[in-house]
Amino acid sequence: MGSLVGIGFTVSLFVSNLAFEDAAGLTQAKLGVLAGTLLSALVGAVWLRVVLSRTSGHSSAR
Repeated sequence: MGSLVGIGFTVSLFVSNLAFEDAAGLTQAKLGVLAGTLLSALVGAVWLRVVLSRTSGHSSAR
């Protein structure tokens, strides 16, 4: 799964380099890709913590 995310991140940066000729647009695109990646990592970490806490709570009740 991590490999797919890494490929998507790299492709997003590559497409940004092709799409924007001016430095300002390229910088904004790169910051957008980075912000989206960080946000998705944060959401994934929170989701994983919630799922693991629910799973560990059920196993201790048995």
